Amino acid sequence: MIWVSIGKQLYVFRFASFFLTVVLAGWTPRSAWGADKRPALLDVLLPADAELEVNGYKTKSMGEMRRFESPPLAKGRPYTYSLKATWRGHSLTRRVELQPDKLKTLDLRDELTALTAPKPRGSFALLVPPSLTVPVEGSAPLPIRVKRFDLPDAIRVTLHHLPKGLIAPDAVLTDGQTDVQTIVVVTKDAVPGTWQINVLGVSGDIRDSATIEITVVTPTPKVDRPSPRRPNEKDDTETFPIDRIKSAKVDQPTPALELIYPKALELRVGQSHLLEVRMKTANGTPLAVAPNVTMDAGGILLRAVLWTSSFKPDKSDCTIGLAVSVDKDCSLGEFEARVRVETGREKTERSLRLTITK
Repeated sequence: MIWVSIGKQLYVFRFASFFLTVVLAGWTPRSAWGADKRPALLDVLLPADAELEVNGYKTKSMGEMRRFESPPLAKGRPYTYSLKATWRGHSLTRRVELQPDKLKTLDLRDELTALTAPKPRGSFALLVPPSLTVPVEGSAPLPIRVKRFDLPDAIRVTLHHLPKGLIAPDAVLTDGQTDVQTIVVVTKDAVPGTWQINVLGVSGDIRDSATIEITVVTPTPKVDRPSPRRPNEKDDTETFPIDRIKSAKVDQPTPALELIYPKALELRVGQSHLLEVRMKTANGTPLAVAPNVTMDAGGILLRAVLWTSSFKPDKSDCTIGLAVSVDKDCSLGEFEARVRVETGREKTERSLRLTITK
């Protein structure tokens, strides 16, 4: 049974609330409930018409103050639940820890009101997805959108206080731009778990922030390759007539490339930076193979992860975005880095000045 308080009255929801308690804490057989188990209480304060989800279950209660009671829980450890509140088209997520026999209060009214408040002229509103899941030693794109209110200036977006093993380069929206992507990279040093990350947008003295829940998971094991075909075993591989093979396109030499990117790059230890490398063929011939871009700085350990690519096989130019970072133990100073581009048979490289700071 769960008690939900709306205004000054208490209402008892039996069947529906029983289902909610199962969602909150998981099913516990009644025979296992002992004298050392007590329920946990949670009060959530919201705008009266806001929607609330608990662990993915959409609750039906309304009103400013909503109380939830769990089934009896074992003492000695916290129980963590995920909440998502939605009001007037805006959502925010929170994770709360509940203790048996204790009441926890979570007030989300001010934050939801701030999200929906009209913005003054010359400002902007920052919008990010409520959550993102990334595997260890993997990466995931993070789309970022801003609503501009007569603010044409550039905006820099930064993810603050990332836990160990998570890297996210700053994203910059140029004058008038409303959509951009950054990439969240998870190294092998990351610990699986979920974190609430603050996302801050800055344009001169104008600021706005948002929150995203980033979950790091253990990568799915790779599927074993099929064993080699035994002798005399039938091969079901599709074959092609010899005339089709002769008429197939053969790798064509790729025309020389012209590279365009900044002559200098500054990296802060423990953070990453977006480097855009634009390339185009000298005579306008379309690129036949997607380019591969790498970076090298001698003894400096550089990580250059693909961020975005505009490659299309019928175009003679494209832009590759790299998320570049250095190890936290990297030496400080100025170094020469080489940017190498390989597409088909063509290989091109250029140098840039790399400055590493704290």
